[in-house]
Amino acid sequence: MKYRLLLFCLIPLFTAAQADSVSAGIYQWQTPKKEQPVILFEGAVHDFSWIQASSNNIEAGKNSSKQSEDVEQLLIIHSGTATLNLNGVAYPLIPGSIATILPGQSYSLSNNTSAACNYYLFKYKGKHSINKEKQSTVINWSDIKFTPHDKGGIRNFMEQQTAMSKRLEIHVTTLNAGIKSHEPHTHRAEEMVIMIEGQTEMQIGESFYKGRPGDIYFLKSNVLHAIRNEGTKPCMYFAIQFE
Repeated sequence: MKYRLLLFCLIPLFTAAQADSVSAGIYQWQTPKKEQPVILFEGAVHDFSWIQASSNNIEAGKNSSKQSEDVEQLLIIHSGTATLNLNGVAYPLIPGSIATILPGQSYSLSNNTSAACNYYLFKYKGKHSINKEKQSTVINWSDIKFTPHDKGGIRNFMEQQTAMSKRLEIHVTTLNAGIKSHEPHTHRAEEMVIMIEGQTEMQIGESFYKGRPGDIYFLKSNVLHAIRNEGTKPCMYFAIQFE
């Protein structure tokens, strides 16, 4: 009887372990070709029943129509420029600009320049019902104030509830050469760190990973982590927490 009780208690733990299928670690940027997305990672995580990260591009002079279906989307411009057409408004986006797009929302991207535009696209589905009161959000890099501090500086993009997330917090850190952003620590929220400039090393648990521009560090809930600038110049990266 006691073995049956033990097994009954362990089943939820086994189920949770099986459900989280995206591994903590580093996922390297891969430049897509001819507008064919490259899947960087995909699976279930602690707070989302499904999440997918991909690298995408729009070739010069092209347009692309999309729909977010039953998932929320987070778009981040990696390089080049594009125009996001959403709810009848055209938003010019430069590198570092972001947009959160509601489930079921139709939108399009256009590239009227002479060079390709590359961007990240994160699609994710919450484990609870959609919050239909929330709106899509577009934030241009040039509209965000840089606030310096003793280790470098920060650009705060957003911290708010979205259709699929109780809390989505996005900022960009500038970290001076040769220092850590903080000592190894943990937190409840899962996190993605996206390298923009420079060379870094991230501790995740007992492992250490080298990151370069374009790479994504994925940090699972309550996993020990810390990032260090390994270069001789300031580095810069997105930090995205969700729960």
